Amino acid sequence: MNFETINMGGYNLHLIKTNKFKTITIDVDFYRNIKKEEITKRNLLKMVLLDSSNNYKTERDLIIESENLYDIKVSSSISRIGNFSNLSFQTKFLNEKYTEKDMNKESIIFFLDLIFNPYVKDNTFVSIDNQKNRLRQDILSIKDNKIRYSILKLMEKMKDKPYSYNTFGYLEDIDNITGKSLYEYYKKVLKEDKIDIFVLGDFQSNDIKKIFKTNNVFTVTNFYNSVFDDPNLWDRSIKLPVFDGITLLTIASNYPHKNLAIIKDVCKCLKIRYPSFKFRFVLTIDKSAFPEINKCTEVLVLGKVDISQCPFLYEQSDIMFLPTLLECFSASYPEAMRMGKPIMTSSIGFAKGLCGKAAIYFDALNAKEIADKIYRLSMDSTLKERLIIEEIKQLAEYDNNIQRLEKYMQIIESI
Repeated sequence: MNFETINMGGYNLHLIKTNKFKTITIDVDFYRNIKKEEITKRNLLKMVLLDSSNNYKTERDLIIESENLYDIKVSSSISRIGNFSNLSFQTKFLNEKYTEKDMNKESIIFFLDLIFNPYVKDNTFVSIDNQKNRLRQDILSIKDNKIRYSILKLMEKMKDKPYSYNTFGYLEDIDNITGKSLYEYYKKVLKEDKIDIFVLGDFQSNDIKKIFKTNNVFTVTNFYNSVFDDPNLWDRSIKLPVFDGITLLTIASNYPHKNLAIIKDVCKCLKIRYPSFKFRFVLTIDKSAFPEINKCTEVLVLGKVDISQCPFLYEQSDIMFLPTLLECFSASYPEAMRMGKPIMTSSIGFAKGLCGKAAIYFDALNAKEIADKIYRLSMDSTLKERLIIEEIKQLAEYDNNIQRLEKYMQIIESI
């Protein structure tokens, strides 16, 4: 058995090669910190996505295509892993060695179409009533399984802990979920959840990589909000305390993949290695979301901010700092480039692809390396100037808001 992991930018692809099976199994996992108010949505989402897609709108369409693909099996599940909620989609199909040429590719494309190309109109899932009824029945039927029901009631005694939540969802939340609100949550999952894809079976690694790289995915780059171009629209109400040192700004929410916990260790390294160096980190996370970071005297937590407040925050800062482990696309990069602020970010494929030569890269899990690079950049004015020049070049490569609109229209016309 051979195991290989490839960083594909927005997700990790794990290839597990073995000749023990005649089938190929694929598992797509989305996971994030458990929130009680999201559990019912995640359970409903796992049902809705597998009931149709933009290319297979009816149950009949799905059945016909499944038979064409030699009775391909698809399923979904929700599980708890520590403090994380894992939304998982699985498929199993007969290896093309025993069917027809290109069946592996056709099966994978069908499976991914269900997850990433949902049946949506006007930013709304077309029909979720049947799935809501199914979920309601699933929750009500828990009492019929005495062992499962007993375990759930026991776990409920562990109040305010992630493992005390009912992983099946809550009846009182179902009626409040609409096709539109569920689609908005779906987009949030794609943007914010950590994503891992596992492929198990007897296959050629290059063939699988090629399928995932060339699957029909349309790309339109992100860009900074138009408010950055008009100082008259800037909200200057958040004035940072006067500070005779280097200010590193991170505009982000405290999601696990943002890796903000590393800042605490970076602060320690900077104080030990460069005791006379004055620095501070400015974060826009919820003050209650990360109690430990609030204890760091070198960290200023502002809480959530409006987009109109961001330009002035950049203006008051020296460096944009983003130690993320995973992104679909962060607007922080073009924002920093527009404001002429040097970028320090993770040495990962997606970041390098977006920033090119216009950033200083570091190992996001190595606090010592990060501390050293912060100090060096802060002390080197020539390096700062070079980065800003590269930012101007890099920003010109992005689609502006008009170009993005044109691309969206071209994509819509081509579908």
